[in-house]
Amino acid sequence: MRRVTGIATNAHRQGRFDIQVDGQTVATLSLETVERLNLSIGSQWSGETAESAMREAAATATYDRALDTLARRARSTGELAYLLVRRGEPSEHVQAAIERLTTLGLLDDTAYAVGVVRSKIAGAAFSLRRVRTELTRRRVARDVADKAISMVAAEEGPRVRDALDRLTSRKARSLASLSPDVQRRRLWAHLARRGYDVDEIRAAVERLARQSEGDAPETSD
Repeated sequence: MRRVTGIATNAHRQGRFDIQVDGQTVATLSLETVERLNLSIGSQWSGETAESAMREAAATATYDRALDTLARRARSTGELAYLLVRRGEPSEHVQAAIERLTTLGLLDDTAYAVGVVRSKIAGAAFSLRRVRTELTRRRVARDVADKAISMVAAEEGPRVRDALDRLTSRKARSLASLSPDVQRRRLWAHLARRGYDVDEIRAAVERLARQSEGDAPETSD
């Protein structure tokens, strides 16, 4: 009959314990699982106890990998699940990890989406349409993406326009040495790549033209 010969603190992760059988580590578990399964030195390691412990160890490993993934960068629920499954984690353990992380508040798709919208508008000067594409790429559900975009648009509408105007002005300055036709073509193409539509681009270019006229020095007769 195989028995537990040691329970040692895991050297790499706080709150995890290595279960040793015959001197070999066979599973890494949380303290809660160790206590629930009544594991202690001398406990039998066979049958239902061993099977339950190994299932718990697999689920714990998936959860810890999910935590490691989130530690590197925030993710949406869909993106996190996709990455874990692609890396070979069992889908049932992935779902359990997602549910636990959501309950703990470590996964919140709405908050994540709002953060992405704000950062892409302020930092990259993306249009709201381009941001929606970015959220789709990050596997944010469409209804969550729409809600986040609506929230940011309602709260920070002027900032969206300001970001477009800054982008337009910055790009126009970089094209100043080119002919007017080339300037216009490249400026419009640049703004279109950021996801702005024709009306938004036209309005931004007109605002820039009015500003340039206002800043031009007066000439004397």
